[in-house]
Amino acid sequence: MKKHSFPRLVSLVFFAHAAFFVCSSPSSYAANANECVNAGNEALGKGDRDQAIKSFNQAISLDAKCSGAYVGLGNSYFEKGNIDQAIKSFDQAASLDAKCSGAYAGLGNSYSQKGDTGKATEFFNKSISLNANCLGAYVGLANIYSQKGDTGKAIEFYNKAVSLDPKVPNTYVGLGHLYFQKGNTEKSIESFNKAISLDAKFSGAYVGLGNVYSQQGNTDKAIESFNKALSLNAKESNAYVGLGNVYLRKDNTDKAVESFNKAISLDAQNAMAYFSLGMARVSRHEKNAALKQYALLNNLNKDLAKNLYEKIRSS
Repeated sequence: MKKHSFPRLVSLVFFAHAAFFVCSSPSSYAANANECVNAGNEALGKGDRDQAIKSFNQAISLDAKCSGAYVGLGNSYFEKGNIDQAIKSFDQAASLDAKCSGAYAGLGNSYSQKGDTGKATEFFNKSISLNANCLGAYVGLANIYSQKGDTGKAIEFYNKAVSLDPKVPNTYVGLGHLYFQKGNTEKSIESFNKAISLDAKFSGAYVGLGNVYSQQGNTDKAIESFNKALSLNAKESNAYVGLGNVYLRKDNTDKAVESFNKAISLDAQNAMAYFSLGMARVSRHEKNAALKQYALLNNLNKDLAKNLYEKIRSS
């Protein structure tokens, strides 16, 4: 559950910061272009990706060499899930400004999303070589090591990000998930609570707390945390996955199935939702329905699909 969403969430926020970094020198661009870039970053920060794209394109129409506008476009397309277009935008930014650390961090994030961790690592390191304070690159490397199962190295990079800016809640959420993976629930809860102290409306931090409480068997606190996340963000797919798993442990398979289906309706790429729904079907001895989830999951995450198939065979 934890490995599915947080890397993407954390990385997205930091690459929005990278766009601001690139545009921090107004004298580099036409004044009006710089204003458009700032407007684009503001729109992106509010989640209005389409408006952000319009602003960044306006900046480019005013100054075709505005590398910050292309980084902003890359961030926007990445958040929309258009990774190929994001790569084109980041590439253009790098071609205009070979020292643009945000462009390389964006490329690292994009290739990581495509599963090419070799290229991603290369670009993240390039970004750091240009700007040793690029938080997004450290977070990107942390995510890669987390995916490889090297949580110790991942925690090292997250702590580096925290040392650069201790007031960014996303880094603490990332640390919370990693400590959860290592089984250090005390540090995990501490990290999620730190994120909440910095941003009380950060729904992902409450999802993290819910996962920890669920594993500890504290179902009341888990449900409270997941519901808090949903009160802050009704589209928080992983909160429904967490709720579903709590209900599954309580043998309330009807509510579990309902929760997993809700998660999928909100995020059709949520691999853990398909896996959990498949497990619910297995617990109900609905083999054909479980196999259907396996087939869907196999297109999203082959490791999870293999795990589910083994559960189905042994049921």
